[in-house]
Amino acid sequence: MKNISSRFCLIYFFFLGVSVKAQFVNDISGKPVSEIEYTDIQGTAFYSESWLNGLIKMNDGAVYKDVLVKYNLLDEQLIFQNNSGQPMNLVNPFREFTIFQAGQTAVFKNGFKPNDDHLTTKTFYQILADGETILAKKTSKKVVENKAFNSATTSKTFQETNNYYLIKNGLPVKIKKDKMSVLETYGDWTPELELFIKANNLSLKSEVGLIILATYYNTLK
Repeated sequence: MKNISSRFCLIYFFFLGVSVKAQFVNDISGKPVSEIEYTDIQGTAFYSESWLNGLIKMNDGAVYKDVLVKYNLLDEQLIFQNNSGQPMNLVNPFREFTIFQAGQTAVFKNGFKPNDDHLTTKTFYQILADGETILAKKTSKKVVENKAFNSATTSKTFQETNNYYLIKNGLPVKIKKDKMSVLETYGDWTPELELFIKANNLSLKSEVGLIILATYYNTLK
């Protein structure tokens, strides 16, 4: 009888713990925000115009799963939906978030050192290859105005810019998508990297080529 009571208590506290955790996961501190509609601008300011499933890691260690999020690349703001479907800005600082879309996973992290591009510790980079040396991408958007020849009408478009960085010892250094720039920034294992590039016919003008090389580089340590 004593064993049955003990098991019952264990099961009870297990489910109690799951219940408390579930309530905690859904309890994200946020403040209401009005979604900006860019009706007169072609394209989108967001990583995706749709609300996507996401995961958010806070600075205090809390992790929130299954959160609907949108990432505004124009003002670099992450918006989430609360349980009522209202768009919210996060109140407390967060260090990482992940966006899931059509089988693809995009991980964004901050906390890296300021660099020559005036990016700060609060800047979020998309992590393309993780390891001791990180390959990261910084996507930015801005509004550009265009006026056709002999036309009085001006159109506005969101222009996207992608820059790539190698992050060593926490410092992001921008690289160009060419072999000389990449190898110079890595700074070591040059013969091995050149052989790998040649053997695999890698094009470092493509994002995929940069990811494959960064993944290989981290195995040389």
